[in-house]
Amino acid sequence: MAIVNADDYGLTAGVNRAIEEGHRAGFVTSTTVLLNGDAAGEASDLPRAAPDMSVGVHVNLTLGRPTSDPGRIPSLVTADGCFHSRVALVRLVLRRKVSAQDVVREARAQIDALRGLGIAATHWDTHQHVAELPPLARAVGAAAKEAGILRARTPRVWIVNADDAPFVARWRWRVSNPRRVAGEVARAVSHHAVSRMFATPAFRAAPNLVSAPSLTYLERWEFVLSHLPPGTCEVMTHPGYVDDRVRELTPTLTTARALDHQVATSPDTKAMLGEAGVVLIPFARL
Repeated sequence: MAIVNADDYGLTAGVNRAIEEGHRAGFVTSTTVLLNGDAAGEASDLPRAAPDMSVGVHVNLTLGRPTSDPGRIPSLVTADGCFHSRVALVRLVLRRKVSAQDVVREARAQIDALRGLGIAATHWDTHQHVAELPPLARAVGAAAKEAGILRARTPRVWIVNADDAPFVARWRWRVSNPRRVAGEVARAVSHHAVSRMFATPAFRAAPNLVSAPSLTYLERWEFVLSHLPPGTCEVMTHPGYVDDRVRELTPTLTTARALDHQVATSPDTKAMLGEAGVVLIPFARL
């Protein structure tokens, strides 16, 4: 079984529209809302427009301004009251300069903001995967648990390639870059913390986790959907209509958003999943 979760609902109206179209096409089963996004308020209509889609909170600590008062979370913001970049946040976490209470306070504010739109989150994840860092996983997890959220994205990633069995592919991917070894250790620690408090899929899969440079992005989509792990896996996607605002906010995902939208709305995708015997479920059924 697979959960297809579309990140960044609320980023822009064009991203929202693409996610909703992917859901109506039968591919996207779940989404997580970026509560400080330009169009986060549109999530209030999801219970009516997409009642079968699970809606969670996309806890954001790295983009734009926080939901809570910046003065109450000083370790998470710059002098102008905006979040640090992901790179800067990671450095601060490694130097133990980030307050766990600040993280809990901001995560709590974002969960409350989603409730204010009439939605009780079915699950949570984090923008730019910052919950792969154990201190942030524990702090965000504490806020989510306090709020009664039952499910979460796993930090564990599913690595496949065109030549090796998954176990071998994973090890080849790890040793090809020394930083990945440290990253895998952090993910393992974070997974242990998160899985003790929440129901999680076994792995997170995505086309960019297919370790096969010779394949195009669309070919990687086809490959990952036909090589999912046993059990329940989350397939992560970022569909969106690309405009200048999307390019400004998430420049590294510009091409991927358009292609993810193409995959999410293509009849060929559903046919491919049927041939592979993949059953799609929302996060709420985990």
